[in-house]
Amino acid sequence: MRVSFVRSGSRVLVACLAIVASAGVLGGQTPAAVSPLEPGGGWAQHAGLAAAVTAAGSPDLVVKARLVGPGVGWVLTQSALKRTADDGRTWRDVTPAGLAIGNVAGWGALDARHAFLATESVNNVDFSMTIWRTADGGSTWRRSILRHLVHQTGGICGNACGLNGFAVTFHMVTAADGFMDYGYPQGVDEEVHPVYQTSDGGTSWRRVGQRSTSSFLRMAFRTPGTLLMSEGYALTSTTSGWGHWSSTQFQFPSMPFSPSLGNVSFWNARSWIVEIRGASDYEFAVTTDGGRSWAFRRRALPPPLRGEVSNGGQIVAYFDPVTWIATAETCTAAQVCTTWLERTGDRGHSWQRLGRLPAGIDPFSPVVVVDRLHGWAGLDGPELFATENGGRSWRRLTP
Repeated sequence: MRVSFVRSGSRVLVACLAIVASAGVLGGQTPAAVSPLEPGGGWAQHAGLAAAVTAAGSPDLVVKARLVGPGVGWVLTQSALKRTADDGRTWRDVTPAGLAIGNVAGWGALDARHAFLATESVNNVDFSMTIWRTADGGSTWRRSILRHLVHQTGGICGNACGLNGFAVTFHMVTAADGFMDYGYPQGVDEEVHPVYQTSDGGTSWRRVGQRSTSSFLRMAFRTPGTLLMSEGYALTSTTSGWGHWSSTQFQFPSMPFSPSLGNVSFWNARSWIVEIRGASDYEFAVTTDGGRSWAFRRRALPPPLRGEVSNGGQIVAYFDPVTWIATAETCTAAQVCTTWLERTGDRGHSWQRLGRLPAGIDPFSPVVVVDRLHGWAGLDGPELFATENGGRSWRRLTP
């Protein structure tokens, strides 16, 4: 469940989406399910990360992290896949035997027991993908191999993918049901994404279709049959399984930065919210009829206090239609800036500061909360932090 941003002057442009809150509560309420619409890429192909992996004597820094329950999380570092059950006080190396971490092309974790890894084998003739799966917290791993897959000569993504994240993206909905897609370039500015589905926990995968897009393909799932896909301005949804689509071409109220569609929160079977990335006032679209019609609303972010100026922020969780959690950065006249974790219970009309985020975590870093006490910040590394008191204090994790 990932946001990376690039600053341009006083504005912020979205570069790509990361994991935000997959479930959680701060203030004692049960959250809606939140699913990231996450673009692919390939971290091993990313020049900065590849250099860090091979640098002699470099620390074992975090590449990606997933918090899947109170105190329970998975972390992919530069050298291993690790798991914790006590909020990072102790770690267990659960890397599959014989797997080289630098060859990982994608990974995902559903809960404390279920996780998936993908590695690739490619040459000028054929491309195959090995999917590693565990159902016992990493104690044992099994493999499935998908052979003769379509690819670009020389790599799964070539030069078109790998901006951030992974080439292969897993979307596990239950322990048995899930989807997987990978991307490869086609032409100058288009990517093709074959999509596969499993109904047996990853033992077998069947291709259900593919999507071609000049923008990032993002998918989010409430159930195996209820899902959304975004491709630039277009949103495609279904409540009856893959292939039974209802499409919407959004006409954004404001389009200063060529907006794209971001995270999705499913409040119930028919009420969903979709964030609009890049809009100057951080709009979002809401449906109450399962995607047949949409209404635009503006996101009320936390305002600065007297003597402060706002330096941006994001909503990281929609617990229900009125209760949200956000990050917000404020700066004083002396240019002393602080990033806060804040909560509203009235649709953003008023906010309560829960605590400061750790130094180095900006207002657009990925943050996840899983209950009223537990959360992680810095899910994209290289530093990872945990809170066990609702954001009042944070502790650095060292996997």
